[in-house]
Amino acid sequence: MANELIQKIDELLAQRGESRAAASAAAGLSDSYIRDLSRKSGSPNLGKLKKLADHLGVKVEVLLPAGSVDTNIRRSVTSLPVVGRIAAGQFMDISLRDQDEEYPHINVVTDDRFSHARQYALEVTGDSMDLKYPDGSFVTCVDYTSSGLSLKDGMTVHVERYMGDGQFVETTLKEIGHEHGIIALLPRSSNPIHKPILMVGNSEEITVEIRGIVTGSWKPEVF
Repeated sequence: MANELIQKIDELLAQRGESRAAASAAAGLSDSYIRDLSRKSGSPNLGKLKKLADHLGVKVEVLLPAGSVDTNIRRSVTSLPVVGRIAAGQFMDISLRDQDEEYPHINVVTDDRFSHARQYALEVTGDSMDLKYPDGSFVTCVDYTSSGLSLKDGMTVHVERYMGDGQFVETTLKEIGHEHGIIALLPRSSNPIHKPILMVGNSEEITVEIRGIVTGSWKPEVF
């Protein structure tokens, strides 16, 4: 795997006219990082490799053959901020939010595969995803942009839909899938009122943005 990885990196460096040492240093790594990769066996550290991929202008998956990233889950207890509630189907006036609000925290198990990316928690309300995440449960998420992940069917994502000039926003959880050959955000609900959102481009009235990918969930027992 190391040979394939280094070959791909060297191809990109040749296109850029850049040396291994210069690229390593520009990515915020030691100038011997790429050289050291060529000498190591096993899977590279995903966080460091993503820094290099960002510098080279590609997604980290471009550098690696499928299945070569170490995705073994190493977990530890941490305190994550609960940055909001997911309530599907309701647009909120975001100007009413307290921008200086201090978020409550919950002690949960974090996913060390994404130690390089922002992680946070959300409290689930409503029934748009109650077949997977019942009302009152919490989900842990990793920031989509910094995660280095590509979207795949079956992933649950934290989605925001902005209406008009962005003053009103709907936050929801949805599962990535396809409807009639089109990428869609699917509800997993016992309530038929919730419908898929087709990703066919944003309209002038509504903009859809994927903010995070769900990495786990937790529901407190009620006594």
